[in-house]
Amino acid sequence: MTTNKFDETLVLAENGDARAQYQIAACYAKGEWGAEQDFDKAVELFQKGAEQEYPPAICCLGLSYECGEGVEQSGEKATDLY
Repeated sequence: MTTNKFDETLVLAENGDARAQYQIAACYAKGEWGAEQDFDKAVELFQKGAEQEYPPAICCLGLSYECGEGVEQSGEKATDLY
């Protein structure tokens, strides 16, 4: 995706769209679409998507806890999310 698509998706994410929050979080986690890798931002957005019960966001938030990326590593929290 181009930077324009990133910017468009970011606006949707900021307006509470769970899918967009997941997509932007994934960009931060991987350092894609022109976003610098930032696990803290990724976790923040995965959490917002998870709070809306968006399954991919819940899974990635669990993975963040499992790996300790952007949060303190916690197998228990990861298991609860999975």
